[in-house]
Amino acid sequence: MHYISFISHSGGTPVIRFLMLCVFVLALTSGAGAAYANERGGWGPPGGYTGPGPAPVTIKQALSMPDGSWVSIKANVTQFLGDKYYTVTDSSGSAVAKIGSKAWRWQNVGASDTVVLQGKVKRPRWTNDVRIDVKQVIRP
Repeated sequence: MHYISFISHSGGTPVIRFLMLCVFVLALTSGAGAAYANERGGWGPPGGYTGPGPAPVTIKQALSMPDGSWVSIKANVTQFLGDKYYTVTDSSGSAVAKIGSKAWRWQNVGASDTVVLQGKVKRPRWTNDVRIDVKQVIRP
């Protein structure tokens, strides 16, 4: 508290006192932010689980699983269908996958690149379609 009283009684115009307070607050928060970043190993969102996920399956196996099943598929994203929908293909067949911008995680993937797609099997009630809602695209 004595720092605040120093700033408020240090003389000068209110603008100068306000600027001194801003510098003081920035100095405090940048030091705390740097300490937090170093504690976590760098800037960015906090980490998460790094152990094994769902056992890898083929597209043919994934399409026969019940709605809401978590899957991990090693496949190629072969065609853009529009909006967030793509065709994904492996040796067992192909399927439609919904891949949003968060799932791509700033990666560029071509049709010849094999990636791991992790997500859920979706079976909309009003159709007989089956798709994979991809939550994460991983380049091995």
